[in-house]
Amino acid sequence: AFWAYVLALVQFVAGPFLALGLFTRPAALVCFLFLAAISFDRNRTGGYFWNKQGFEYPMVWAVICLFFAVAGGGRIFIDNLNLRFAF
Repeated sequence: AFWAYVLALVQFVAGPFLALGLFTRPAALVCFLFLAAISFDRNRTGGYFWNKQGFEYPMVWAVICLFFAVAGGGRIFIDNLNLRFAF
């Protein structure tokens, strides 16, 4: 039950924050950790390719989230609208 709440929190809070560019780096880090864990689990059971329920697809999204966690959102994200909470 605990992991169900964590999953819901990541998908319904961190996901939209990352898509909008609000708190980009923390949201991307949370999404990266979640997707990396999914990829590890899929590697144990499904192999590599996505059509065999492997870890290829979630790993690609994990790498994208890692990029945003390291590089930030850029100029077009809400974080850079000169707000006090910009990272």
